[in-house]
Amino acid sequence: MPAWHPLYVFGEGAVAYRRTLAGLEPESAPGERVIYSDLNVLVLTEIFESILGSPIDRAFDELVARPAGSAATFLPPDAGATAATERGDRFERAMVASRGLAYSHFRDGVVRGEVHDGNAFRRGGVSGHAGLFATARDVWALARPWLDPARRELTRDRTPELAEARGLAWQGRRGAGSAIPSMSDASFGHTGFTGTSLWVDPDRDLVAVLLTNRIHPEVREIPFNEVRQRFHEVVWDAFA
Repeated sequence: MPAWHPLYVFGEGAVAYRRTLAGLEPESAPGERVIYSDLNVLVLTEIFESILGSPIDRAFDELVARPAGSAATFLPPDAGATAATERGDRFERAMVASRGLAYSHFRDGVVRGEVHDGNAFRRGGVSGHAGLFATARDVWALARPWLDPARRELTRDRTPELAEARGLAWQGRRGAGSAIPSMSDASFGHTGFTGTSLWVDPDRDLVAVLLTNRIHPEVREIPFNEVRQRFHEVVWDAFA
């Protein structure tokens, strides 16, 4: 699927999203190139909810967060305990306009206590690709089970002939902009648009969580992977 598309322009909520997603054409054939796509994960969210018979936030809480001892949650009950993000949805306003589309319900004030991502927010605040609120310790608790060698099958490189290593949703070290040479070949991770990063190195029994707020009060195009790399160098050197 394409990397991004403003689904909410064509109708808000899960039912409308399902209809819009069904009408989108793939951008590349399977196995042709690596595209990190929010839309792929939105489709996966629909599949999960259909199979589980439950909203993904409830399933996440029951099947993932509580067993891991993590307080990570969608739809945080206390907005004041969360980090403020962008003012006025300016970044997505510009992206929508650049596609020649129109939408009249963008947020005006500083976003706080709500997922920053527009597609997740207008789906109801809950989606597999965005919307999770957590402390660094909460994220660490979610990541710890992934140190288990039994999970290697889910993280192994499934794109060895392409420019980036990708497992099932996870990104491998090869070709990853936030990775560093000190990470083992078995390392895998994920980054987030708002300035987040999680990398797991099972060979070193190491989990590195970086939660920053690079989009407050506005999104600026900066080489943020350099910040992630410096953080990872400090962490990996400390546990060498």
